[in-house]
Formats: sequence, C-alpha cells, structure tokens
Amino acid sequence: PSRLGALKAELDEKLEAEHPFRPAPPKPVPKWDADQGFVKLNAAAILREDQIYRRKQAEEARLIAGYEEDLRDAKEYDRWVEAQRAKEEAERAATLEQRRVEMQLADEQAKAAMEKSKLRKRHVVTKMRIEASAVSEEVERQRAAERAAAEEARR
Repeated sequence: PSRLGALKAELDEKLEAEHPFRPAPPKPVPKWDADQGFVKLNAAAILREDQIYRRKQAEEARLIAGYEEDLRDAKEYDRWVEAQRAKEEAERAATLEQRRVEMQLADEQAKAAMEKSKLRKRHVVTKMRIEASAVSEEVERQRAAERAAAEEARR
C-alpha cells in the first residue's frame, strides 16, 4: 500500500491553488486558399526575377560551351598514352634484363671466389701436410738418435 498517488494528487492541488493562471487554448492554424495568396509584382521584383533568370541562362551557356570545347578528337591523346605505355614497358623490360645480367655476373663472381677460396685452402692444407711430415720426420730422427744414445750408454 503505497501513498505515492495520493501524495502526488495532494501536491498538484496545492500547486494549482498557488498558481491559478490558465492560458487560453491556442487557436487553430487558418486554412489558406491557393487563390488568396497572389502577390502583385512591382518593378523591383520583376528586375530581381529577370536577374536570376539571366544568371541561370549564363551558367547554362557556360556549361554548354565547356562541353563543346571538350568535344574534340581524342585520337592524339590515345596515341600519346599508348606511346607512354610502350615506353614504360620497354624501360621495365630493359631494367629486368639488366638485373638478370647483374645477377648472372654476381653468381659467376661468387663461384669464382668460392673456387679461389677452395684452391687457397688446398694449398694451405698441402703446405701444412708437408710441414707436418717434415716435423714428424725430424721428431722420428731425434727419437732414433736418443734411442741410439741410450743404447750406447747402456753398453
């Protein structure tokens, strides 16, 4: 059981008692007949309408002149576009060919560098083997001499 409705009604009655002003209801919008709205034209209105009309005509004439100027033979432009496309295609083909040649050259240089590196390494390995065999022969001679000296010392 809520007293909210009763409190609202009581508050509304109190406000109405304090503020008795009630505005009159608004009048309906009048209905106009189409024939009643005629306005008599004076000289200024006629000149204004004429200026608007002339401005629109000038704009349309300018648009038509622009269209007539643009109605030209596009063959020359089409030939130019085709020539530019052919030129760009030739440049692209030349660039691709140049890159291909550069890649082949780089590949050959890399192969030559690898072969040179292999030859250098083989040379170093051969030299090291010769040195190693010379060192091992020298060590073998020293050991043989030490054994011979040890045998001599035992006798």
